[in-house]
Amino acid sequence: MAVAAAALAKAADIRSARETFKPLSAALIATLAAQKEKSGRYYEAYCPMADTSWIQAGQKIANPYFGSDMLTCGEIRKSL
Repeated sequence: MAVAAAALAKAADIRSARETFKPLSAALIATLAAQKEKSGRYYEAYCPMADTSWIQAGQKIANPYFGSDMLTCGEIRKSL
């Protein structure tokens, strides 16, 4: 996760930031899913347009991949 977070921090623009956010999200999802005790405080959301998932704190979709144009595109897959 540290390598992915460092790459995200160095992103030159929003497009590259969104691309480097994907592996960070995947690593975080895997880490939270592997925990024995689920907190139920985080949710895995999925966007079919970007074909990727991310973690968010609430159940209302806030899609990080398409900005204000498609902010609510996606679905909650599971709680972590």
